[in-house]
Amino acid sequence: MMIITSDNEDFIINNFGIWIAEDANVIPLLTIPKTYNVEEIGAIYEVHSAGIISEKPIIIVKSTEEFGVYRLLDGLLGWVKMCIEAFKDRGINVFPDKVEYGLLDGFGFYANFLYEFE
Repeated sequence: MMIITSDNEDFIINNFGIWIAEDANVIPLLTIPKTYNVEEIGAIYEVHSAGIISEKPIIIVKSTEEFGVYRLLDGLLGWVKMCIEAFKDRGINVFPDKVEYGLLDGFGFYANFLYEFE
């Protein structure tokens, strides 16, 4: 990872060559739909990595042929920490994988892996 400065903003360049702003507040929020029961499907994204910048959860998503960086709402910070700490410590590679995100009415945000990881 490398840190560079451009137009008075600091960026990190990750392993995919993606420029990620060091100020998490300028990273766009991921669109997460509200669902009203467990049968409804949330938004499904192909997630390639997850991390934390300035105590904010972020993910790298691939759509078609492009990668994008998105900030998750703070309610998913625990999920990102689990991906980083719990799985990595056990040598489990969870990304890339398809992940369903949603806001289940009355319960809060969720993130579910849709496929088995290595």
